[in-house]
Amino acid sequence: MATFDPLRTNACDIRELLDRGAVTCFDVVEVYLRQIDLYGHQLHAVIQTTPRELLQKRAAELDAERKNGIIRGPLHGIPILVKLLQAGAIILGKANLSEFAWILGDTNPCGWSAVGGQTQSAYVKHKWEPSEQCSAHSNAGGSSSGSAVSVSAGFAPISIGTETGGSLVMPANRAALYTIKPSIGLVPQSGIVPISDFCDAAGPMTTTVTDLANTLDAIVDPKLRPSEGYASALTSTWDGLRIGCLDPKDWPIDERTVGKDDDFVTQQVEILNRSQTQLIIQASRH
Repeated sequence: MATFDPLRTNACDIRELLDRGAVTCFDVVEVYLRQIDLYGHQLHAVIQTTPRELLQKRAAELDAERKNGIIRGPLHGIPILVKLLQAGAIILGKANLSEFAWILGDTNPCGWSAVGGQTQSAYVKHKWEPSEQCSAHSNAGGSSSGSAVSVSAGFAPISIGTETGGSLVMPANRAALYTIKPSIGLVPQSGIVPISDFCDAAGPMTTTVTDLANTLDAIVDPKLRPSEGYASALTSTWDGLRIGCLDPKDWPIDERTVGKDDDFVTQQVEILNRSQTQLIIQASRH
């Protein structure tokens, strides 16, 4: 069976391997299932995987389509955690998340659920300490904890999470991933149990911006999707780019969630100021 390193391979890489015939969809599924088998019990990022026989059947169908020249899109044959069947993706399973999207109480630990247990960050050697705040820096963040940890741990190249206020951004930040909270209504909410119809949205988590754009193309309402897709906006120029950031001194995280760290805030401000200066210099050159 052909193989690859799931920690260093993104969805675009997999698509290239599939196009060259270096791997099959069957091979790809087996690589990620093996990774989940190896580390799933430590990280608690995946609640359940799809039965192997169903995954193998789905992979075989997509391999046959590719052989006959039928490619549904950039996600054809790409394993993910939750959603995207029509786009040709293979749903490996269901990611863990904070119980009821963390709405049960602001002292419940992020990433804990009665079914999946406590999600652990792939980047923290020691487990989250219950004596710390519910989203302390040793915690994976949430509420889409399992979605983020799964991608960072090589369980899948793409995952889907949901957000009311920070539930995509926080865990993706902790896992060094790209994410985006789509505008409300852009992604259909069917199948999502929301905290608020006015705030909740599903969004992708990936290791590359291209994978993020391609996944967004697959989940948004087709009537609202740009005619050329979101990937068409990925250019190497700064033209028309607008960047906004919040001052961490004016918009701190609640200390019940993450402990206050004045040195860290000072570092954030310094980095933001340096980045702003660099952006101004870069923009002036064009």
